Amino acid sequence: MMSEAIDFVIVENLGWTLFHSLWQFTLIGIAVWLFLTALQCRSSAIRYRVLSCGLLSMITVSCITFFTLANETARNIRSAELVSVSTDVGLPAPHPHEIDDNAVSTFQSPIVSEPFVARPDPRRSGYRISGEQRSVTGSGISHEPAALSWAHWRGVVLAVVEPWIPMIMFVWMAGVAVLSLRPLVGWRSAGRLRSVGLSEAPQRVVEIVGRLARQMRITKALTVVESALVEIPTVVGWLRPVILMPASAITGLPNEQLEAVIAHELAHIRRHDYLVNAVQVFLETVFFYHPALWWVSMSMRDEREKCCDAVVVGMTGDPAEYVKMLLRVEESRGMSAVPHPALSAGGGRLVDRIRLLTHPPVRRGSNGGFYSVLLLAVSV
Repeated sequence: MMSEAIDFVIVENLGWTLFHSLWQFTLIGIAVWLFLTALQCRSSAIRYRVLSCGLLSMITVSCITFFTLANETARNIRSAELVSVSTDVGLPAPHPHEIDDNAVSTFQSPIVSEPFVARPDPRRSGYRISGEQRSVTGSGISHEPAALSWAHWRGVVLAVVEPWIPMIMFVWMAGVAVLSLRPLVGWRSAGRLRSVGLSEAPQRVVEIVGRLARQMRITKALTVVESALVEIPTVVGWLRPVILMPASAITGLPNEQLEAVIAHELAHIRRHDYLVNAVQVFLETVFFYHPALWWVSMSMRDEREKCCDAVVVGMTGDPAEYVKMLLRVEESRGMSAVPHPALSAGGGRLVDRIRLLTHPPVRRGSNGGFYSVLLLAVSV
């Protein structure tokens, strides 16, 4: 019985956490959007940090909400047990100062006549409603009309939502079960790419990878192979990354452009982007219902590519040649059976990357990015 009660409390607190994330994530998304709007002329690295800070804030507020609800539930249970024991043995109820503030508003004396009373199960932390709000002070108990108090309206809203918590949890678990297929399929595909259709990369490619890795101070053991299953250069894995090179990139690109392609993939490895993307996929699965999280996560992927482009251009010093390489790689992928819309006239991520490379932003200060991220964290 005790374990069932604990499981019920955990599930209910999780349901309330999901409910509160609706408005919490919305506020964080608005804050991130405002900062990105103000940082239009800043570098992609700064914008990526702001987006990462927003995603981290979403995780943080969800954890804080869950553990706050858990602590509140534990206090309510202890207060309920204390009141129950006092009643059973015929002792006077504990002085109000001996019960925490939440218990005062939750457990009212049965002889008090009130126009509207909702008495929750002590295991639940969902709502606190009473006809009057009582606050214990040094001079006694003050009475304030509940209709004028924030606590009253908060209690009304939570009381309306509370019956829907089981349905919210059911829909959430069903959504997580369906969305979990996405990372599972992705991991299976990644495993297949690491073992099927591989051949040894030419020696000149291996030498380029080794030289660029030393130049970028990458200490991980790297493996570069030629793959028949990929159309564009791809990195698979985090602890033991494998660089998959399509035959078209190896044979169809001059050495300068080939080095730029490899440098771009090495930039992903140095930034641990494979691990960050795995975390993003996990969060997209857990919080699949919130568009703000999806927007932040997709924006991070866009800025991530731009960050790696900036690394390559900083190494080669020739953005025009790098743009030519991007176009050639994209055209080789476009000749596949399934056309890719990245080069469509209406825009696309590749168009944004090329526009940024050909028209870099004007920097207005060196410390703006740090203070922007700091201010975002404080505001959230």
